[in-house]
Amino acid sequence: MILSMTGYGKAEGTIGNKKFSIELRSVNSKQFDLNVRMPSVYKEKEIPLRNKLSKLLVRGKIDLFIHFDSNGEEVNSTINTTVVKRYFRQVQELSAELGLNTEQAMTDLLRLPDVMKQDRKEIDEDEWGQIMHLIENAVEKFITFRKQEGISLFEDFKLRIDNIEDCA
Repeated sequence: MILSMTGYGKAEGTIGNKKFSIELRSVNSKQFDLNVRMPSVYKEKEIPLRNKLSKLLVRGKIDLFIHFDSNGEEVNSTINTTVVKRYFRQVQELSAELGLNTEQAMTDLLRLPDVMKQDRKEIDEDEWGQIMHLIENAVEKFITFRKQEGISLFEDFKLRIDNIEDCA
């Protein structure tokens, strides 16, 4: 059976108070090239996830997106005051040197890297198991898509070969 290199699979589900969306998509590539976009809290699971997907999907340039929306109760964000103070001192010095106003500085400072700290929770292994189930569901849909696309490719090849034979 011909499998297409292009593919798409998506799975969604609610785990606890989080709504997860898992998306896989691929384009043609001779090697297995996996790009993973996932929340940083799950990054420690990336290597085992890559190993599992490399066995299931074999080849192609594949993008995996893991996204969740939460009601916000589990995330504790605080301002990293040490970093903000450093940034602000630099802004004040530069503003004085250039004769600029610092009125808008605080709003802009809050957008800079490392200003917001998020308390990291430990990964809940039960939650990760359920996420893996969603990933497996997305992989099944992805493989089904590749098979259906492969059938279409086979039919197209067959038609073209028949046309060539008719011309001979």
